[in-house]
Amino acid sequence: MTNPSTSAATDLMSPEDRLEADRLAAAKAAQVEADRLATEQAKADRLAAAKAAQERATEAERVVAESAAAAEKARLAA
Repeated sequence: MTNPSTSAATDLMSPEDRLEADRLAAAKAAQVEADRLATEQAKADRLAAAKAAQERATEAERVVAESAAAAEKARLAA
């Protein structure tokens, strides 16, 4: 629903002023959308970084376990 006072104000505006007001409103809407997309991208980037870190940690745990098993095998063979 439009605001009656705003509607009355725009009725009094010249066509050029209305066009400028429309441009400003469109620019603001575009900025809000850009901010929303940037926030979503930042969240996706953080999730991807966390997943990559988890994968590296899992791989490091596997390497440590293999090294420990090899060390134990060498100790038993000695």
